[in-house]
Amino acid sequence: MKKVFFLLTFLLSFATASFAILPCYEPFANSVGLFPTGTAYAPGSPGWHQTNAQGDFWYEINSTGGGPAIYLTNFSLSYPGLPASTGNAIVLTNASGSGMRMTTANPQIKETQSGAKVYYSMIVSLPNIASLSSSTGDYCWGFNNGSGDQTGQPSDFHARVYFKKNGAGYQLGIARTSSVAYDPTVHSTNETLFIVA
Repeated sequence: MKKVFFLLTFLLSFATASFAILPCYEPFANSVGLFPTGTAYAPGSPGWHQTNAQGDFWYEINSTGGGPAIYLTNFSLSYPGLPASTGNAIVLTNASGSGMRMTTANPQIKETQSGAKVYYSMIVSLPNIASLSSSTGDYCWGFNNGSGDQTGQPSDFHARVYFKKNGAGYQLGIARTSSVAYDPTVHSTNETLFIVA
């Protein structure tokens, strides 16, 4: 099975003109006992229906698309200049199937005013890009305003991160709304990247 490995030591930050806070951190690690409904994040299980130590819950999307396309693993990554990674990671496979989306328990994000800036970051590695599109690219991450389990794909994604095959490597892209802008840099497989959107 071809796989694309992602470590989403996920940070979500909310910024206003005067200050910035980091209200969400997702290490994909066992949170049983750390939050009243925290889950084990057991390696090999689907990424969805997990609750982290902050009470953030991962919902299932595209539940009619087959088995899980995203599952948990004990693999992790590090990036120079960042604190050492703790916890686990998620693996995004090339199989069609269920994905996941987080609904944050943090009221600072839930009550974010229109016009406020929200950021996310992740450490990512792509050891196998055989299934990536070389024409349109494929997106894997972005902001969505929905919540709850969903049988289909979400229709509203912003700040989508794209990967497009280019020869033996790939390019990164970002889509604010519908058009994608690609960085001309061609990255190699197994290169570890730190992405902020």
